[in-house]
Amino acid sequence: MKKIILQHWSGELGELEHLSIANISRYAEKVGAEYRLLRGNVFRSNLSAQCQKLYMLDEEFDDYDIVVMLDIDMFTRKGMEEDVFEDISGVGMSTKFQKRLFKSVQEKFPHLTNRKYPYWGGAVWRLERGIRTMLRPHIREDEMAQFSGEGCHHDEGVMHRLATLARLEKPHIFPDGDKWCHGSYMPGIENAALIHIRMKTSMKGPKRPKIENYHALVERGLIEPDQSAESTGGMIFTPVHPPLPTWKRMRRLREKYPGTSILRKLQYEKLQSVTVHGRCLDVGGGRQAKYMHLLPDDLEIESVNISAAMEPTHLIQSGDKIPYEDNYFDCAISLNTLEHIYDAEYVLREIHRTLKPGAVAHITVPFMFRIHAAPDDFFRATPSWWKETLARAGFSKADFQALTWGKSTNAHMIYSGKFQNLNRFIAHTKDIIYARRKFGKVGTYAGGINKGVWATATGWFMSAVK
Repeated sequence: MKKIILQHWSGELGELEHLSIANISRYAEKVGAEYRLLRGNVFRSNLSAQCQKLYMLDEEFDDYDIVVMLDIDMFTRKGMEEDVFEDISGVGMSTKFQKRLFKSVQEKFPHLTNRKYPYWGGAVWRLERGIRTMLRPHIREDEMAQFSGEGCHHDEGVMHRLATLARLEKPHIFPDGDKWCHGSYMPGIENAALIHIRMKTSMKGPKRPKIENYHALVERGLIEPDQSAESTGGMIFTPVHPPLPTWKRMRRLREKYPGTSILRKLQYEKLQSVTVHGRCLDVGGGRQAKYMHLLPDDLEIESVNISAAMEPTHLIQSGDKIPYEDNYFDCAISLNTLEHIYDAEYVLREIHRTLKPGAVAHITVPFMFRIHAAPDDFFRATPSWWKETLARAGFSKADFQALTWGKSTNAHMIYSGKFQNLNRFIAHTKDIIYARRKFGKVGTYAGGINKGVWATATGWFMSAVK
């Protein structure tokens, strides 16, 4: 049986979203399923963020026997062994809460609803291939748009409408009530399979940020602590899936960063997408650094380097202390420098020391890239090494992105052979075609951090928080 778990998010990923992604992707691996995070308007651009989850009906997933969609504030209960794919049947939940909601939907949209057909909660859907093919032909954007307004029940209303049009008379309801989507504030949570983090602290209690309720459940032993945080001394380490290659993107990169390698293009593209402000420490830079024009004009840059030719603020030797006081900088950058330093962990500790609490260090290094001595080139490190080393240096969390155009381009970076320009063009083209066919509208290379394009990435970009 081929199966996949999807989650979707349109906004900026916060701590809770990162933790849910890590939790659910581990569960997917445990039950032999693939996992993918969908971002942005993947379904219909004129519909609300909640309705984008309906992309699970797309033909892209026709190879999968079962597709499960979970909200991005869902977590598996600690020790949970049940398999959402095999241990239950049905499409979704329909408890007393959903029945109350359905009454309000009927009052608002009497012409679009029918009590004869099921109304499922939107936090978890489980669609077998046959039901997906039944629902898909009835997608009508004009009707769906009516459920996208404020207080219109969005995804739940759309799914009910599709079930009505498809005449899906069987209830297709999960057994065991809300076991597969148990609100975090409700009693009996010890018997839940999936826990839905809510702001309420109890049935009639006050509200507080969801992340606080998550941590409370971790302390109670009901949710497994994030494994990446446990293994790295409490640091939260979040893989960020790289964007897909396209011809439009390649034209933009060539126009903005002419005469640079694909690794540099990807590094500069990512650098310009992050926020740098105030006093900035540039480790390995200087006034002659080729990326200076990419940084904001009002950025107060202080640099350290072992090369006088780069015209750094301070000329230092390898192993020297960075000549600034503790908690001095608002941010830090380091481009293609740490691979040239034998004791990179010491430099990361120094960067951490000089940053203010909450400040971010943006670091990029090569991975599958030829030796380039300036004056020495010491190592290439995996995500596991960087995760451990950033944690030892004292950082509290880090986003980690693979810099890659695709496997063919990665191979070309190592050995281009004769006819270098032609081979490069062929490699870029193969990657674009593969990404379009494999990942469709998702927009990123999905998959595990040690698999696929991650395993042969050209480089890494890390944003580590003090």
